[in-house]
Amino acid sequence: RCAQQGTIRTEDYSHFGITNRFFAAAMGIPFMPVKVMIGSDLCEIQNFDKDRKVMEFDDPFSGERCGIVPRLAPDFAVIHVARADAEGNCQLYGITSSIEIIARAAKHVIVTAEEIVDTEEIRRTNQFTILPSFFVDYVVHCPFGAYPGGVFTYYDYDLEHLDLITRSGKSPDTMEAYFDEWVYGTKNEAAFFDKVGIRRLMDLRADPY
Repeated sequence: RCAQQGTIRTEDYSHFGITNRFFAAAMGIPFMPVKVMIGSDLCEIQNFDKDRKVMEFDDPFSGERCGIVPRLAPDFAVIHVARADAEGNCQLYGITSSIEIIARAAKHVIVTAEEIVDTEEIRRTNQFTILPSFFVDYVVHCPFGAYPGGVFTYYDYDLEHLDLITRSGKSPDTMEAYFDEWVYGTKNEAAFFDKVGIRRLMDLRADPY
């Protein structure tokens, strides 16, 4: 709604296009070649990335028309993982999307984790490690940190609460009412989860196997 009203400035990329900007920064190179977005309004409509969003060129090897996107290195990345040790070695099960690429691209990384485990446990199951400690600046123990989303092998997403957020977003008044009740109206994180209810949280628990 803010984008529609012009109160904030936005820039649209395809998922693969923006991921490649992070990927370039993660690899320490200035840009990445892409074919996505070329010929679409995603290239033509430019806001604050004007003249830098996508540059088109002819591939010197094949002559094919391609594009390049510049690296994007955010000041901070905040990612949520299944578990981490105190040093910042992080593990996540299942699909990770592009969070490890974003973390490697960022100048500073804050990790929130469902649980904190010993480094020996991380080493024992290193096939699940998506980010080593030298990329991480801070580690925060944050159970149910993805709620109302889910974390694979820990808990399912809360479809009922997500539906509440979606319905609340239909108008400014209903969205403000949601904030008043669930965000501003709860003193802290513990009060928020007290309002959700322990029975509801336990019903969302996943089978770890």
